[in-house]
Parts: sequence; C-alpha cells; structure tokens
Amino acid sequence: MIIDVSIGEIKIASNGAILATMVGSCICCCIYDKTKAAMAHIMLPYHHDIHDSHDERKGKYADIAISTILDHFNSTNLKAKIAGGARIFVHESSKDFFNIGYRNGEAVKEILSANGIKIEGEDLGGTSSRHILFDTRTFKMRIKSKMGELYL
Repeated sequence: MIIDVSIGEIKIASNGAILATMVGSCICCCIYDKTKAAMAHIMLPYHHDIHDSHDERKGKYADIAISTILDHFNSTNLKAKIAGGARIFVHESSKDFFNIGYRNGEAVKEILSANGIKIEGEDLGGTSSRHILFDTRTFKMRIKSKMGELYL
C-alpha cells in the first residue's frame, strides 16, 4: 500500500507500507525504529520564523514535525533519512538567507542531532525536485530526480 504524504503532513506506517512524497525546497524527513516509520513533508525550518497560528499541519515546520513524530515512538534507538532542500529559484546563491532549501536542511539536521537521532542517509541540496518512496519493511529510501535514482 502506498501512503501519500502531502506538504506539511506527517504519516506513520508499518508492515511494508510505502510512504511517498515529492519535495523541492522542502525536506522529506523519515524517522524510524525497527517496527515503524514516520514521514514528514517539512516546508519551513521553525514555527517562530513565521507567525501562522491558524495552520494546523503539524509537518509544516521542522521543529514541530520532529517533536510530533517523537511523541509516536517509545524507542530511544531512532534513525533518520532525509532528502530535499533544493535551491529551486535560480537567483538564490547557495548561502543566501532566502535559500529556504538550505535553511530547511540545516534546521532538520540540527533538530535531529539535538534529539540524539542518527542520520543514516541524506540527499540534500542541488537544484531539482525529488520523488521519494520510503519502504517501511526494509527502511530503504528511494529517491528519483533529474540526476537519476539513489537508494539510501
């Protein structure tokens, strides 16, 4: 079964379900243990950066998304795989403040590290979008982009 994860959403699955999303400057963050996995389609780094209290999508901001996912796990041996953070707008430089893809990736890595979650694989940056499938049976992430196909 394929479970689509839209922008700003979090989905949790197990038993061989496939979590799927497509990201550009957003980050796909998969957190898992040996029994289940969660995928968040993260749009922005921190909820305090933009005052948007009416938006109830828990996966929209990296800090809220990762905290919400952690509430669904009892394990202390969590791992993560992350992908996305592309520089979509051609006028952005790689370190430009408005390069939201770069900022998203840095925020996700910082929050995962602060929570003691080991990043097992990452595919961040570049200039093209990615289609991502995460298999909850094998915990493998398949990433397709203009650059080809990658497995983490």
